[in-house]
Order: sequence, then structure tokens, then C-alpha cells
Amino acid sequence: MFKKAFSSFFSKKTQLTIPREIVNADKTLSDFLKEEIAASSYIKPDYRQLVHDAIIKREYLKSGPALSADEKREMGLNTRYKFFKPQTEVLTEEGLKVGPNEAFSIIEIRAQHRHSNIQNQISMLESGVVTQLEVASPSGDRDCTWCKQQDGKKYPLNVDIDKLIQDNCTCVYCRLGLLAVVNDNNA
Repeated sequence: MFKKAFSSFFSKKTQLTIPREIVNADKTLSDFLKEEIAASSYIKPDYRQLVHDAIIKREYLKSGPALSADEKREMGLNTRYKFFKPQTEVLTEEGLKVGPNEAFSIIEIRAQHRHSNIQNQISMLESGVVTQLEVASPSGDRDCTWCKQQDGKKYPLNVDIDKLIQDNCTCVYCRLGLLAVVNDNNA
């Protein structure tokens, strides 16, 4: 009887509802990748799905004929790196200026960071002990003014941190981190 009472007490799971404010809570990494590719000025619109699939498969279009040194020079690419024709065919002029490897990397990092921030925020909500989230900025040369100003700022857990960053950050890719703030009432 005693065992049965304890097991039923500890087996109850509370259903957590993610606040409506976190609008991207149900999105996958693939969804964020599609958004970043669509927003990127590096990828030609007709090739967005191809680039998405290549990044998901971690191929990065590194197949087919490699470019010759003359072809790379003509495109303004570093001749010491190995690039493949399919990589350059999907890029706009702006994408070629940063280079295929860097263009794909920026898009992938942006998508991963957005997805990671939301997953971290959901974990904080599910913990039940986190009361706020604090933003940490590396405040380096690669960070925009807005990101540097966010260092140490605290926000309620139900803020849409993804939207906040998307609306304000002008970095090539955001490097802000989210820290859990736990109020210890015993201190």
C-alpha cells in the first residue's frame, strides 16, 4: 500500500504548455535552414531546395568536376582551395565574393544557432526552476552594436528570443548565448 501510494505520487507528469510568444517552438533545424536560405543573398532562388538538401546531407555540393585554377581566378575565388562546379552554380555574385564554403557555413550556423536558442529556452521552461534568461555576448569584433548592448540583459522566459534577435541583430551570424537565471529564495 505504502509503495503504491509513493509510486503514483512520483509518476505524475505535469503537462507543460509552451507560451504562445515562442512562435518557433515547433520548428525543426530543417525549417530554420529553409528560412535562412530564403533570406540569404548568397543563394540563387532557383537553387534553394538543392542547397537545403545538400546541407542537410552534409555534402555541400562537393561533387562533380572541380574548378581549375583559371576558373577560380576568373570567379575571384582563392585558387588554393578546392571548389566544385555545382557549388559555384548555386551562388549569386555576393555568394561568390564570400566563397562557397563560407556562404554555406554562414547559412548553416545561423540556422543551428536559432534552433539551439529555442531548444535551450524550452529546456529552461521545462525545468520549472529557471525564472529568467540572461543574454551573454562575446562582445568581439564580429558582433554588432546591438549584440554587445545585450550582454547581461535579462528577459522573461516567455519572450520570443528568436524574433528579438532576428529583428535587431545585424551580425553575419549571431553569437549570443542564453544563460538560465534561477532565483534562490534561500539565499
